[in-house]
Amino acid sequence: MNAGIKNINEGGGFTMDENSWNLRRHLVTLTAAFVASGVLGAHIAGAQTSTSGAAPSTPATRDELEEIVVTGTPIATKLLDTSFAITVLSQEKLKESPAIGLAALLSDVPGLYGEGSGGEENLNISPRGVRGGFLEYISLQEDGLPTLYNGFLEELEFRPDLGTDRIEVNRGGPSGVMTSNGAGAIINFISRKATDHPEGEASLSYSSFGSARLDFFYGTPLGNSTSATISGYYRRGDGPKNVGYDANHGGQVKGTLTRLFDDGEITVTYKLIDDHTQFFLPQPVKISQAGSIQRISPITGFNASTANLQGIQTENVDIKTPNGSVIPLDLADGIWEKSNTVTLLAKYDWHNGLTWKDSLRFANINTVDTDLRNLGGNSQIMDANAFLASSTVTNLIAAYASQGAVGAKLVGVASGNVITNPSSMNGNGLVTQMGINLYTQRIDEVINDAQLNFSGFNNVATLGLLTWDQRMHVSQNGVNLLMDVTNHANLLDVEAVNAAGQTVAHLTDNGVLNYDVGYGNGTVDVISNSVYFNDQYHPFDPLRLDAGVRHENVNYKSTVENIVSAPLAGVVNPNILADATAGGYGAGTYQNAKSGLSGTAWTAGANYEITKHLAMYARYSSAFDTGIANFGVFCTGCLPSATTRQGFSEAGLRFATPVFYTELTGFRSVNKNIGVGTSNVGGIIYLNNTATGMEFDARYQPVSFFNVTLAGVAQHSDINGVGGSSTFDGNQIDRLPNLQAHLTPTLSLPSGRASAYVTVSYYGKRWGDLANTIQLDPYTNFDAGVSYKITDNMSLSVQGTNLTDRFSLTEGNPRGNNVIGGTNAYGFARANLPRAGVVKIDVKF
Repeated sequence: MNAGIKNINEGGGFTMDENSWNLRRHLVTLTAAFVASGVLGAHIAGAQTSTSGAAPSTPATRDELEEIVVTGTPIATKLLDTSFAITVLSQEKLKESPAIGLAALLSDVPGLYGEGSGGEENLNISPRGVRGGFLEYISLQEDGLPTLYNGFLEELEFRPDLGTDRIEVNRGGPSGVMTSNGAGAIINFISRKATDHPEGEASLSYSSFGSARLDFFYGTPLGNSTSATISGYYRRGDGPKNVGYDANHGGQVKGTLTRLFDDGEITVTYKLIDDHTQFFLPQPVKISQAGSIQRISPITGFNASTANLQGIQTENVDIKTPNGSVIPLDLADGIWEKSNTVTLLAKYDWHNGLTWKDSLRFANINTVDTDLRNLGGNSQIMDANAFLASSTVTNLIAAYASQGAVGAKLVGVASGNVITNPSSMNGNGLVTQMGINLYTQRIDEVINDAQLNFSGFNNVATLGLLTWDQRMHVSQNGVNLLMDVTNHANLLDVEAVNAAGQTVAHLTDNGVLNYDVGYGNGTVDVISNSVYFNDQYHPFDPLRLDAGVRHENVNYKSTVENIVSAPLAGVVNPNILADATAGGYGAGTYQNAKSGLSGTAWTAGANYEITKHLAMYARYSSAFDTGIANFGVFCTGCLPSATTRQGFSEAGLRFATPVFYTELTGFRSVNKNIGVGTSNVGGIIYLNNTATGMEFDARYQPVSFFNVTLAGVAQHSDINGVGGSSTFDGNQIDRLPNLQAHLTPTLSLPSGRASAYVTVSYYGKRWGDLANTIQLDPYTNFDAGVSYKITDNMSLSVQGTNLTDRFSLTEGNPRGNNVIGGTNAYGFARANLPRAGVVKIDVKF
């Protein structure tokens, strides 16, 4: 395991100081050159087309119902004709969005709730009242084919840039039939294609938190029947929260080559990702009792919205091991994703109603997540004097009593100074235990989706085979630290002293309380085979019917390294208690485990086109999710052993005119055997929940230069059978609001040259625990943006998020207090990211 970690961390690169210097030294030069090239390109283009300088004509109002979608259906279909809820995020929407990360980007899709407070990656997105961890029940796909088997860290492989044409979100409907582990939704990233003439685009953006990013796209024909594209991005700088060093750095590049034949086409795509992203976890907060519930507020001297314990003192820490080796931890690595993916898409048409389509993907994915997190419950943050009087410290004094130990004191690791008045430290007098956790995951996989389609007699029948072969090596290790509660926290040492005040022993090793915390190591293999059949029937003009069924068998095999407590080796100090023994480390011996699951998903729907402007649809789907297998390395019983069943019923109405568009979708979701994580090492309990609600999506455009959109969901989502108990029956499921709404008025100049918008987002009350004792208050968020066309080919935009910079929360403590919050005066919760802005210049050529 150590060698594997070493290899991925030996990629080289600049030091922190060099990164910061290079970013700032070259930014002005890069911006000037970029603008100059764009102006020159725009001038040349303008000289070739027009010398009048007239503003471009106002674009025609879009008819949403005529939009063509390809997600959730074997054949391209007009939105008007679909029998399920679907949302399309256009390329312009993606470029104009100020969202930081996919969760924030998708939060205004009706029925989806995204917790964007973690940053760009390692996200939680929940569909239709189902509170899954990470992206469970959602299949992320690129050009109709998924990459990872389940919803754990799959978003690391999906990063929109100028090579993304649009994102189609299939909300429920047939998603559980068309793919594995997509019972709640399919989110499909559709790649931008080359046109019949060369074209390119580039954008340069700079954020208020000190990050610069360059995006690019170029597509061109290569003869009459071949075309190619190349796209990607590169960025460097801080994340939305400053941690004292460049936390986000890297990028991705993707190239495609497409060949057209008389009867079909082939597209080959290669994508490389090598990117680092900072991950923001729950931070210390104050918890106050207010009647029968608890409310969360900032701690004196520490606002969890803007402050972060992570900083220079915690950036680099080594894990000592029983075999004498040292594992370096570097928090500047953040979530490091390094992957190579090759995709082959092929189509063939026999021109007799029979067509063949195959999507094949090979991927090698390496993930290293190094982060600072709370490894336990809310009790791990406490008054400093209470900690000095705790059993942890009294045991230290007792252990070294023979050397004269009679008391203990707190000392700053970096300064070496004794903290003489711990109760006034940082204005709050608090200490906390936090862990640096190193999680590594290496995946090699092959995915193939083969389809035969037969069209005829007003019918399209599809027979498909979806296969996965996914091999994973997963490991985890960490250290537990003692620190104060302040922005960029200081590591603390606890020293045992004799009657003369002299130091005789230490509880910590330069701030480390325990080595080898949360250890796990092993392999997980996933083999899945699904056969599916879908039929779309158009008996007469207004009516369309469809139904589908999928049967899947999945087999898991794992190796689990046995864990033992063992004395540390190498350079250890007998007078440091932290050096005495490892918390738990691999014994070098393994146990094997296996598990097999199977399930059948089915769906049936209908669409009735009342007029060319009005349609209604209805559907029922019974689908399932097989859970997250990655945690199977923590114990022989940690592989998924049962499926989560989900039953969706929905009925919708779509109406569109050039002035007004609306879609209303009523739904009921019954979800059984939902797994909820309770610890850092694979702990889990199960529950059922039922969600009933209405999704709404509307746009009103009375004149060409003004429109207003409204999207969101009103629902009631409650739980029962938590861990086999009825104690919490009827409670609202944790972390999800019952109401969220997003209102966006947009005003443009009549010429279309400039526009401005404001988005007002409301999130209703949520809970930090299943017992509904820790309340996460409702809040309203404001985003805004303006854009201006400098020329027909160049535009400038400025966008901002969380403009009021209000303290608001998305979750409590999911690793220790998400079942019952407890009664601690302090704890952990994740606050929304602070106010941020970005300025972007975009050039088309």
